[in-house]
Order: sequence, then C-alpha cells, then structure tokens
Amino acid sequence: MNRITRREFIRVSTLATAGMAIAACAKAAEPTTAPKEEATAAPKQEATATPKVEEPTATPVAATEPAGGEVPELAELVTAGTLPPVNERLPDDPLVLEGMHGVGNYGGAIRRGLRDVRDYTGPTKCTLQQLIFWDTDLNLRPNIATAWEASPDGSEWTFTLRRNMKWSDGEPFTSKDFQWWYDNYLMYTDLVASPGRHYISGAEGTPVTVTTPDDFTVVFTFADPKPLFPLSAAQQQPCLPAHYLEQFHAEFASQSELDSKVAAAELETWEDLFDDRRTWYYNPEVPVINTWGARNPIQDELFVMERNPYLSQVDPEGNQLPYIGQVVHRQFGSADVLNMWIVNGEIDFQGRHVDLANLTLYKESEDSGGFKVHLAASDSTDTYAINHTIEDPNKQAFFQNRDCRFALNYAVNKDEVNDVVYDGLYIPRQYSPPSNSPQYYAKLTEAYLEYDPDKANALLDQAGYTERDSEGYRLWPDGSGRAGFVIESDSPVGSPAEDEMQMVAQYWADIGLDCRVKLADRALVEERKSSNLMDCRNTWCSRALLPLVDPSFFVGFAGDKTWAQTWTNWRNDPTQEVAEEPPADHWIREMWRIWDEEINATVDADEQTKLFYKILDIWYEELPMISVIGEGPQPLIVKDGLRGLDIDYHMPWSNPTLHGGFVPMQTYYWEDPENHGFSG
Repeated sequence: MNRITRREFIRVSTLATAGMAIAACAKAAEPTTAPKEEATAAPKQEATATPKVEEPTATPVAATEPAGGEVPELAELVTAGTLPPVNERLPDDPLVLEGMHGVGNYGGAIRRGLRDVRDYTGPTKCTLQQLIFWDTDLNLRPNIATAWEASPDGSEWTFTLRRNMKWSDGEPFTSKDFQWWYDNYLMYTDLVASPGRHYISGAEGTPVTVTTPDDFTVVFTFADPKPLFPLSAAQQQPCLPAHYLEQFHAEFASQSELDSKVAAAELETWEDLFDDRRTWYYNPEVPVINTWGARNPIQDELFVMERNPYLSQVDPEGNQLPYIGQVVHRQFGSADVLNMWIVNGEIDFQGRHVDLANLTLYKESEDSGGFKVHLAASDSTDTYAINHTIEDPNKQAFFQNRDCRFALNYAVNKDEVNDVVYDGLYIPRQYSPPSNSPQYYAKLTEAYLEYDPDKANALLDQAGYTERDSEGYRLWPDGSGRAGFVIESDSPVGSPAEDEMQMVAQYWADIGLDCRVKLADRALVEERKSSNLMDCRNTWCSRALLPLVDPSFFVGFAGDKTWAQTWTNWRNDPTQEVAEEPPADHWIREMWRIWDEEINATVDADEQTKLFYKILDIWYEELPMISVIGEGPQPLIVKDGLRGLDIDYHMPWSNPTLHGGFVPMQTYYWEDPENHGFSG
C-alpha cells in the first residue's frame, strides 16, 4: 500500500480549497436583503467536483404539470390513490440541487453504523433541513426559506418560506408552524426553561419575538442587534407540526387524554410525552420536513430512515429528491465491530466514528471491501485543556502563569508527535480556524511551534519553579511536593491518543514536571470536568471552521472542553454550585466583551472578522491551552458505485456544517441501485 502522506493530502486538497474566499461565510451574515432565488440562489461553481444550487426559473413550476418523473418506488402508492402525484407534493418553488455527479438514479439504500441510541446526531446530520444552509464555498444559500433580509441594525430578520410546501404527511407547512413552535414550545416554560443562545440577545438575554404577517413570512425580532442570526438559522429548524403535536400538549388536550397517553407510553409527565412525540428519531409518526424520516424508533438494532415523499427539493431536470430511498443505521456498540463491517464491505457511507488511526487498515481493505477512502478536511486541533481554575492552589497558580503555559508549549516536540504517532498526516499548529476558514489567522496558527526545551526550562525558572528534588523534578514553591499534574482523557487504552499523551508527559518530565496519564470512561471524564476536579484534559477541539457560528472553545463558553472550568460555569449560569466569577481585570473578560459588545453589535461582515481577530490576538498573547497538531484528514468510507461525492473534493468537516452531511446526501445515488436495496 502507498502510505498517504500529509504532503499528498495537501496536494489533492488544493482542488477543493482554491476557490474558498476568505470572507465567504462572513459575507453571508450581512444584514442586507439576501438574493431571491429567481435571481441567483447561490454562486455557480466552475469545478465539476462542486455541487450546485440552481435557481428555479422565474416562473414556478405549475401545480398542474409534473416537474419531473414520478419517484418509481412511490408510483404504486400514487396509482392506488394513497399518495398524490409528485407535482402536487412539491412546493410551487422547489429548491433545485445539482449533485457533484449530476442527475442520478432512483432507488437503493445507504448502510451506516450507529454506536447506540445516544448517537442520534449521526442520523440527524444526514437528514436535517434548516431554514438556510451553506453552499460548498461556505456562502449561505436558501433552503427551507427562499430569501431573508434584516433591519439596518440587524435586530429584525425576515424569512420568506416556499409556497405550498408540505410536511411529510402532506399537511401544509406554513408560518403558522413557526408561530406555534414559538408560542407553545420555545416560550412555554413547562417545556423550555429558557431559550438557548440562538434566540436571545443583549446583556440581559432577552428572548426573541416571533411574528408571522402571512402564511409564508416569519419575522424574528430581537430587543438588541443580532447580526449573526443567519448563522443560527443555518443550524436550526424553529418550527413544529402543530396539527400533530397539539394532541400531546396541555394547552390543547384534556388532562385525562394526556394522562392516558402518558401511561400508555410508560412515561411520567405530559412534558416527557411531548418531548418524546416531537422527536423524529423516537417517534416515526411525527411529520418532518427532513430528507428522510424514521420508519422505526432509534432504539431498534436497525434504525431505518425512509424518504420524505414531500421533500421540497428537485434536481435540475425536476426530479424530486432524494434519489436514495432509505438510510439504514445498524448499532455496532464497539469500534471493532464497525471496523469489521467496513472491512467486509457492509458500510456504504460513513465518516462518523471512522478513526484516522485505522487508515492503513481501511486503505488495505479497499479492493476486498469494495469501497474507497475519501479524505475530508477536519477543523479539529489536538489540545491539552489545562484548567486555570482547578481547586488546587499550586496548580491553579501554575496554569494561570503565562510563562508556565508557554513553557508547556515549547517543551512539546510537535513535529515528532505528528511523525511518530500520526504518520505525518497532521500539521503542527495552535488551536485556530483552519486554512479553509473565512476567519483563518496565520499569526496564531503558526505561532510558537518550535521545540525548545531550553526556553521552556528558562521560563519555568523565571516563573519561580527553580527548586528540584533528587530525581530532577521541580517542586511547588510551598514545599508541598513535586510540581506536576494529571492528564485525563476518555481515549481507549492502547490507542494512538494514549501513545501521544505518554510522549507529551515525557516531554514535560524532561523540563522537571511530574505528569501522569489517566484514562477513564467518557461519562466519568465529563463528570470530573464539570465538577472542576480535572487538572488537564487531552481532547480534540473543533468548531473552528466557522467560529462566528459558535466560538465556545475560543472564548470559554463550552464546559466540556474549557480551559477555565469555574469561570465558564459562571459565564453560563452564575447560580451553578461550581461557578466562580473571574477577576475584574482578567483577559478572559476582554474576550467576552469583544464577543458581546463588538462582534454581536456589528452588522458589517468584514468588520466582524476583524473583531474576531482581536480575540485571536489575545490567544496569541496568552495561549490559554496547549495545542499540538490539527487540520488533518478525516477518513470517509464510500462504497464503490455510490455517486455524489468526488474523491478529489475534501469536504470541510465541522460541527456547524453537519460533518458528513455538508454535501447534500439527497443528491447521492447508486450507479446500480438494484444491487443496493433494503428489504428489512
């Protein structure tokens, strides 16, 4: 086998990244009128490897004329009169999507792996349809909404919906479903204690107001400027099928009806019942607007997603999407089982839980398993999240000392870790937006990467850690013992991640620090982290491709990977038991101020990026956590004959862009669908 080197990965990535404009995504957040689809739904792509979003013709397809041929597997239902013909199922102005490999074939199923019931985000990212979404150049494009516009200060956002769009059960999908979601879910305190960050604004966290002036218009009005709201809209589905869910809601159903249904479902309260019934992967009966809906609950060993016969999207020839009728998720439980299925050719499309550490195994099994390994471009960086607010006063003082953090950084030979553990597939870097991000910032990415143990030792001496014991380990200034800390992780025993942590612990031992590696179950790791009991967590931090969507890891909002646990808890909820207000003059407050008062009050997209660079400048000065490598390939298993994703296209792999769902899976198809059916 020819080993895939980092150099080769960069070479073939050039095709995919050359056209990425630096301000592409940021431009999309400007509070000006978004282009109507009758003009241009999204920029046309020159490279054949890039999927297109085509604008509908100026005159919508007439409801009396079929836009394209009937979906073959639905033809019998149409003939029997149990399902309307395709022209009656589509909206007046369907979204036109052209896949990377053009117009496809109907039929077949995609087989995937699912760890367990808690792994619901995997199926969700395959099927979710949001108000708007990103094209492959990271520009926002229409999706459920055909257009959007904002007030001059970005405090009011108006979205125009597709006319005569329908839920998966054929009922009308209108602005009323957004209003019902707002009135009876988001602002209904028995169901939602408080709206999340997407739907509040200002220092007081004032909730949004939703109004619907007509059936096809939804207006989100904030008390304060909310210039980044389109980035939230690209992740959200702020609507619910009122016609179905009213029967499970206390405002619409009688108490006796609810009590009966709660008992039948073996739940405790009507609120539990409502949450269960509204969740598409638990309840196959709930109507959806997604690409595929659930045939059965996700708790089953095989979780089958079936095509939505009312999906509001077509290909350039007017054929309703998706091409593929079913997506079948099979629970694997352990990574070894998933790898066995991959090697045996039993997985058709999978990136989730596909570990780069097994790349050699995957490549050597391509021919026998009948698949190809594609390489997506991950935005993750391998980090050591030291805890600036750990209870131990010695460790807290050490982590809060800038010289100590820089010493930890210089002591790690990042190139050696990359070559020895990861075959050179990553880039030594600091945690920062990747090179294909609109907010890429080379100043931080490339900072302080040199391996310099002499400088590290000098910095620790300068910080006052000069005393050592007989074995050369440094001592805490109060004489209480060796200076050092525990590195914790939920990585498997014997994994490359453990090998790396042992190397890093040795690098730090070389400068006199007594560091140990501790591996544990993820649940225990998360519990210790949230309780402020963890010194340092080795973890991969992502959410960097589009940091204006979610800056949590940069500004210390995310509790699971924070570098200042009690300050993060205080920021998120000052009433938490493990919460502490940061000092008034600490630099974390300046990052929060820039985010709250400058970026979130600025409507100009270029200016938003410049302001975000101010946060990255603080990172450059302070290095809140220790980074080693990142921006590497994410393996994708793609079965031979599955079309829609070019092997030379390196998909941006990030949470806001749905990871493997970034390129619309509804445009995937089989060359030979008759050989990929599912009869379960």
